[in-house]
This record gives sequence, C-alpha cells and structure tokens, in this order.
Amino acid sequence: MRRAAIISMLLLSTACASSGRFDSLTLSSLVQIHAAHGLIRPEHRVEGSEYLGLLQDLVAHARATGHRVVAADLCEKFADDCAAGDVVWGFHDDEDPDTIWLERTANANMMAYTLAHELGHHYQPAALNQREANQVFADAVAVLVCRGAGLDVTSSSIAYLYGQHARDLWVLQYYRAEIDAAVAAINKDVRR
Repeated sequence: MRRAAIISMLLLSTACASSGRFDSLTLSSLVQIHAAHGLIRPEHRVEGSEYLGLLQDLVAHARATGHRVVAADLCEKFADDCAAGDVVWGFHDDEDPDTIWLERTANANMMAYTLAHELGHHYQPAALNQREANQVFADAVAVLVCRGAGLDVTSSSIAYLYGQHARDLWVLQYYRAEIDAAVAAINKDVRR
C-alpha cells in the first residue's frame, strides 16, 4: 500500500509543480492519500526558526486587520490541557476577539504556522459556525500560507486534521474558494 501512496503523492506533486499551484484541493487530496494508506504520523512537530521573516509579515498582517498579537505562557491559561500533556500553541480570545495569543516558548516556525492558523479564523465564512469545521478551515489557510512562503507544515497539519477533525474534512472541498481567497488576502503582506 505504501507504494501506491508514494505514486499518488508523486503524481500530485508533479501536477502541482507543473501548474505552480498548491491549493485547498491539493491539501484535501493529500489528506485523503495519507489516510487511505495509513501514513498519518501523530505529533509531527514544526521545528526551527528560519522563517522568522514570515512570522514578522504575519504579525504585520494581523495588525493591519485590527488584531493584537500577544506571546505569553499559555500553560497559565490552560493548566488542565498542559497537565494532560497537550500544548496550546495559540488561540483567539472570546472575550477580546481582536487579540491573538501565541505560546511564547514556541519556535518562530511554529509561531508562524499558529499565527497563520489564527488569521485563517479571521477570514472564515460566517456560515461556517461549527467549532471543529472552523479548525479545518483555519488550518487549511495556515498550511497554504506557510507553504507559499517555503515553510512546509503539511505533515503536521495532516496529523492534526485527520487526528482531531476527520469528520469535518468536507470543509476543504466545500469552502475551496473561500480558503484560497483567505490565503490570497494574507499573502499580500507576506514577502517571498
């Protein structure tokens, strides 16, 4: 089965390279290929800090859209999650929706991925009001923004999406145009 998955991914990669496009449909296909062939790796971490420039561009975009970005020790806010071994990398504050919180101990690449995810929530359609489906939309935006800048977080996202939000992967197909529009809006402020 792994051989079929590798061939499928190579064909998809070739198609992306020839078209110059990696979009929400491509991400949806990758998730399906990984799931069908048992290639989901839990806890694939985003490491490094070579994309500090991307993080800075995303912070500038957040400010331009009226958001404040705060880095703090999120284990203080989410003690139960941290005690259970879960890490909260970032979130929007319901009491202050213009504030985006990021885990201060995260490396620059993880912060960029997390901030792109939280910005994805800013662009999600109002009709998409299911919490789990919102996470799929936001993470698709994050993957595409990061990948466009050269930071490949696909494996981490696939583990997250399929591991926690498998029932809501329909969002990748149904909201394709909205996901791609959100990516385009954020990418206006991201230097290549």
